[in-house]
Amino acid sequence: MSDVQQAVAQLKTLAEQAGRPLQIGLRIDVLARETEEEAIFDARRHAEQTQHQPSLSQAGLWRGLTTSSTGAAGVLVGSFAQVQQQLADYAAAGVSQFILGAVPSLEEAYRVGENVLPALRAQLGLSTRLAA
Repeated sequence: MSDVQQAVAQLKTLAEQAGRPLQIGLRIDVLARETEEEAIFDARRHAEQTQHQPSLSQAGLWRGLTTSSTGAAGVLVGSFAQVQQQLADYAAAGVSQFILGAVPSLEEAYRVGENVLPALRAQLGLSTRLAA
């Protein structure tokens, strides 16, 4: 996460020097389940079915799992609480806009909308809706 914080800090410095406002956005997929084990099982199953060979770049962040189907280079994989915390960590690093996606999109949007976003909004003290 420190690399994201450094990149955000550099971009904000450049924007301030240019007298321009800046908001940082992140496009990422999510695969959240009740437990981390369930999430990893489903991520591996998806990789096998689609013949992807994902790599785990850091705790909970898988690269290359859904790139060809959604365009996202990374997927947050974990329990509802873990994915919530990962998104909160990105927000703390300076990300203010999120575009979340997943495969299958309808089922995952429901899971995230019911189990991750309400807790994330409460954690961040947001009164506005975050869209999945």
